[in-house]
Amino acid sequence: MKTILFLTTIIAITIYARPVVAEQIRVCFATSNNGIYIFLFDTNTGDLSTPKLVAEIENPVFIVIHPNKKYIYTTTTGIDDSKDGGIAALRINDDGTLTLINKQSSEGRNPCHINLDDKGKCLMVVNYGSGSIASYKINKDGSISKPITTHQHTGSGADPSRQKEPHPHSIFPNPANTFAYVPDLGLDKVMIYKLDPKKAELIEAGSANMPGDEMGPRHLKWSKDGKYTYVINELTSKMTVFESTGRSGKLNHKDTLFTLSDKMNMEDMYGSEVRIHPNEKFGLFLKMSG
Repeated sequence: MKTILFLTTIIAITIYARPVVAEQIRVCFATSNNGIYIFLFDTNTGDLSTPKLVAEIENPVFIVIHPNKKYIYTTTTGIDDSKDGGIAALRINDDGTLTLINKQSSEGRNPCHINLDDKGKCLMVVNYGSGSIASYKINKDGSISKPITTHQHTGSGADPSRQKEPHPHSIFPNPANTFAYVPDLGLDKVMIYKLDPKKAELIEAGSANMPGDEMGPRHLKWSKDGKYTYVINELTSKMTVFESTGRSGKLNHKDTLFTLSDKMNMEDMYGSEVRIHPNEKFGLFLKMSG
């Protein structure tokens, strides 16, 4: 990747429908208080319409759209570590509003990220507060099944304030849809699971250590060919590059990149998310301050 850009992000956001008219795209975003909103994005002018509340959901920290564009899935009750978390399935109506289908427990506290396999058969969630993950089947009507598999991470990292216990922060299938990878901020590892989309099962398959101490892996993206994965680290704002070994699912460390200039003030700067341009020549690194 040749260029890394910097943005501050505070919301989960996604495009979830075909353009309403030729130059307008419906965009959905979640807030950490009262629900999910939509607005229209004008691709010619860059203008955004006034946001409209389309679903009242408690603390929808992260949202993901089904490949068929008919359903949205979100975390719920994701802010307070003392509360058990949840996940919810919602139907996308023709007018852009959302209708709740069902809810399930996230099997842990503070769910912060959910994802689907590329066929939309298996839903996966990570619980930052309790250090656990879970998987679910997606039923024909878009509803979420009871949990199929759950896994509890154990251990700690080098940072006494942030890594006393496991904190899985996100989960991503590889492009081949055969393994799922979980950056665990608390363990300084990417946990690896064999993925069976039809059964919605996740089976432990090892881990990849983050070279260097107190890195705090948070989010990752794959190259289209599945050869490389790019992991952004929250505690250092560095990016770790791994090469996939193929059918085994294992990752080999290739490089660690600085995403911030030496002249930038690192105080209160935390790596948040990484994106890859469709031409794979540019990367987008999102930071948060606070």
